[in-house]
Formats: sequence, C-alpha cells, structure tokens
Amino acid sequence: MTQAPEQMDVDNTANTSASKKSGLPELLNASSPAVQEKYKAAGTIANTVLHALIKSCSPGVSVVELCKLGDMMIDSETSKVFPALKSRGQKGIAFPTCISVNEIAGHYSPFSDDNKKLAPGDMVKIDLGVHIDGFTALVAHTIVLGQIKGKKADVIAATWSAAQAALRLLKPKNKVSSNFFFFKIIKLLLLLLWM
Repeated sequence: MTQAPEQMDVDNTANTSASKKSGLPELLNASSPAVQEKYKAAGTIANTVLHALIKSCSPGVSVVELCKLGDMMIDSETSKVFPALKSRGQKGIAFPTCISVNEIAGHYSPFSDDNKKLAPGDMVKIDLGVHIDGFTALVAHTIVLGQIKGKKADVIAATWSAAQAALRLLKPKNKVSSNFFFFKIIKLLLLLLWM
C-alpha cells in the first residue's frame, strides 16, 4: 500500500530553502538539488542506453536481444551512480526496454522465446525508463531501417512535418482549443496521405 507523501517517514531537518518555501520535505521537492541530481543522472543514463540501442538496430538483429541489451545497460549504468542506494529497486529499470516494430504502436516487450528479427524498411520504436530512488526519466525514439521510397516515405515525411507544426503551436499560456481547427486539418491531411 502506497503512503501519501505527508504520511511518509521523511527526515525534514535537511530541507533546502526551496523546500522550506514549498513546505515539502526535500526528498519530495522537485526543485531541491538532491532531487534534480537524481533526475539528471536518470536522464543521462536513459539517453546513453537509447543511443546505444539506436546504433544496434539493423536488419537481422533480434528484438528480444535488443530488449535484453537495453535492460542490461540500464542495470549496469545505474550500478555506477549513487552507491548508497544498494537495495534492489532503489535504482534501475523504471520501464523495461520496449522495441515495437511496424504496426505495433508501442510498449512491446517480447517474451524470451519470440524470434522476431528486424528487417530492412522496418519502423522501429524504442522506449525505456530509468529511475534513481524513484525519480524517473523516460525516453523514446523512432527510426526506420534503411532507405525507404514511395508512399511510405511520403507518409513519414508528412507525419514529421505535421508534428513539427503542432509543436510550434505549443507555447506557454497558449490554449490547445485555440488551435483546434489547425489540428483537425493536420489529422485530415495525414489520413488522406495514409490512404
């Protein structure tokens, strides 16, 4: 059973000035240097593992082996930081390495006996998560193996352009509802391209 933050046994004597302002114990305050350091370490490890997996993706490589590689790297890299956190579960895998190929939208972590291998033209979605003391960093990236041409390339280019256009609309204090019509047009264009 998870305890509410106010019920947790936390030493409040080590509060930073930011923690004192918010009234939260330092361990629960995202603006505290200790918490930020853990987030940064988790993020650095997550990005390191992600980039290694991207480089490892090539035709003929087993999806299971890629997932195992990612999880092993997370365990290995997290063992090198914050040595005081020794117990299993205090740091490591927050979200297992997932390799989702083609029509699988995401979060696919295969059984160990799955024999799926990557092939030229595959769209590969990689996602994983790392945590240090419960402070989590999640990363994801999509790649396409090899050169693609024709309609498939057009759809990927259109999707990328639509995502970039939508991203430019997301600004502080900018309501999504004010851009609703634009998002509907993007969706319609993508549907037409996909047909």
